[in-house]
Amino acid sequence: MWGWASVAVALLVLLTGCRPVAPAMPGRTELGVASVRFEGLQSFDEEEILEALATQEDAYNPFTPPSRYSPYDVATDVQRVEAFLHARGYFDAKVSDFEVTERKDEPSVDVRFTVEEGAPSLISEVQFDRRSVGQVDLRVLLAGLPVERGRRFSEQDLARTAQIIRTRLQENGYAYARVESRSFVHRESHEVQVYFFWDRGPACVFGRLEVEGNSRIPDALIARSIQIRRGEVFRQSLLRDAQFDLYRLSVFGLVEVEAVLPETDISALDESVWAEVSLRHPGQAWAEVRVASRPIGEAVEVAAGEGVKLRAMDPNVAVRIRVTESAAATLKFGIGAGIETGRTETYTKGAALWRGVLAPLNRVDVEGRLGYAWLANGFSLLGFSTEKLDAVEAQNDLIGSVKTALVTPQLAGSPYDLSTSVRFDAGIEPGYAYRNPGAEVSVSRQFGRWLRADLGYAVDVFFIPDDKLDGASGSSSLELPAQFSLGAVTWALRRDRRDDPLATRSGYLAQVEGKVSESVLVGDTSYLRMTPEFRYFRPLHRRLVLAARAKAGLLVELGGADVPRTERYYLGGGDSVRGFPQGRLGPNDYAEPSSVTAVTGAAVSYDPSCLMRPTVSERCSAVPVGGYASWLGNVELRGEIGKRWLYGTLFVDGGGVGRGSSDFALAPDDEGTQWAIGSGLRLATPIGPLRFDLGYRLTDPASYAPLDRVSIFMAFGEAF
Repeated sequence: MWGWASVAVALLVLLTGCRPVAPAMPGRTELGVASVRFEGLQSFDEEEILEALATQEDAYNPFTPPSRYSPYDVATDVQRVEAFLHARGYFDAKVSDFEVTERKDEPSVDVRFTVEEGAPSLISEVQFDRRSVGQVDLRVLLAGLPVERGRRFSEQDLARTAQIIRTRLQENGYAYARVESRSFVHRESHEVQVYFFWDRGPACVFGRLEVEGNSRIPDALIARSIQIRRGEVFRQSLLRDAQFDLYRLSVFGLVEVEAVLPETDISALDESVWAEVSLRHPGQAWAEVRVASRPIGEAVEVAAGEGVKLRAMDPNVAVRIRVTESAAATLKFGIGAGIETGRTETYTKGAALWRGVLAPLNRVDVEGRLGYAWLANGFSLLGFSTEKLDAVEAQNDLIGSVKTALVTPQLAGSPYDLSTSVRFDAGIEPGYAYRNPGAEVSVSRQFGRWLRADLGYAVDVFFIPDDKLDGASGSSSLELPAQFSLGAVTWALRRDRRDDPLATRSGYLAQVEGKVSESVLVGDTSYLRMTPEFRYFRPLHRRLVLAARAKAGLLVELGGADVPRTERYYLGGGDSVRGFPQGRLGPNDYAEPSSVTAVTGAAVSYDPSCLMRPTVSERCSAVPVGGYASWLGNVELRGEIGKRWLYGTLFVDGGGVGRGSSDFALAPDDEGTQWAIGSGLRLATPIGPLRFDLGYRLTDPASYAPLDRVSIFMAFGEAF
């Protein structure tokens, strides 16, 4: 326990000592900002206003310079505080005083603003323009808007409402749609009248495509990679989808997609301009025209002669794509470690990528990883723990993997991507080591921005050079052939609506993965494997997020032969139930001491009581053999502690693994549901969150009695 804490504290001290230096700025002093406080603030969270100020508290973020006091910033922040409150309906609000106090015991200051909020102004009336919106249903256009009668006035809500209406018009073909808002404030009564006006402009279709910045990738391939087609009804969302589709090709470092909406003054042009008046604005010095199938009419010429500015809006909307191509080849190297109860790894890894192989969009990915693994408590290796490990657990070996893949996007001009790969993996698990060469071919398709489907066929060959249980009898669960093959059809369906896959605050992820192994072509066994999963994220506060996950698994034999242990379900570890070491939650068989020394014909027990025999030499070893059914649930509260660089979490994990396909036992017995609670810290680093988790196992059946009830994990990335 103290070993883990010592290492974590040492790491934080090291990072803090390497903080960047604050740049010199006019008026900036060497004094830090210890605190920024508000008196009289009642209707808003202080954190909301702080984000709008130039004066910021020093959050001791090891990756950003420290905050420094500037009297000019504080004086300007008085205006910022008042502007913040005025924009949110408090038009009488003012900062009546501010004070800066220097601390005696450290070179820093405390800043305090005294605020008089006054009464808020409420929206008393909301009126919308009733002019024609073409084919758009007016009720749909105005449904669910942020601005409504009786709510507190907010400029942000006003702008959002106008943008929502404009976006809805643009989604129905009105690319030139304009939406304006007006608000009339009655200070005495604290009421606000709000009005919205719009001009929808002409109904538009997509026109020509303009591509800029490309050299290796032809225009035709870029045009084929997006869903925008000339002559189709204009939709603003297709521009965002086009940007997503082009980034997904992995050949561009920067992509910008925009509609070209020229508003040409045609008053000075000759009569060959083909246009007609579409909308006049009485009392204003301009009129809208649109390109049509005949020359300018007499009425327009007369208007032009009277000094009216004519603005042409072409209904054939051009789309401009600006790209910056990525390098033809990239190479990356790195080192890493994973330390947790029950398993420790150190490794170095590298990745290389070549673009434009055999075809402009093709790429070759090569990934490699080489390291060493111990099936032991990581900090016991550093002398911080005296935990005794049995012979099965105390394994160590080289681990590594290498994978080469050729990715062919848009196979033969279709919307499907083809990937072919070969790989080799080497690793260790409790009771055995393995070597695994394999190959896979897969086809995938992206449906819009959120849905992806994959279908493939994979071949794997397993070699078991070091099986400490080799020759054990009495249980097929412990028998692992020295060599076996698997051939399987794989498929996956994934819908991802998370706002950010790395630091998720809202949204959900729903996916299901499946595998059907066959014994006709190359496989030695047949089975069906399905694993559905759902993750949900919801912000409860600006600094608090609720995260939840539900996951299940089912394995069904199709040919009568047992499914190898390598393919079964296991739980436990930093990314599942955090009260257990990696892979140790689930069915166990119990190998007598003779089996650990690989004596042929050694006995195997199903009774965990052998774990508690009087002497160590007589005790058996619990060997995880996996199961055919699994269920997992996680609930986690993630909260910000240190200004976007340090986060804390509280979690509850539960799960179980059944020995058979129909064994969904929920009672917390030896092979039922197990529970754990815990907490952790997240350190936001430039390469992702560094995670420290401590889990405590609530359940303690006999088969898990030899395991510590406290497990600690350190790794990069969230648990889910």
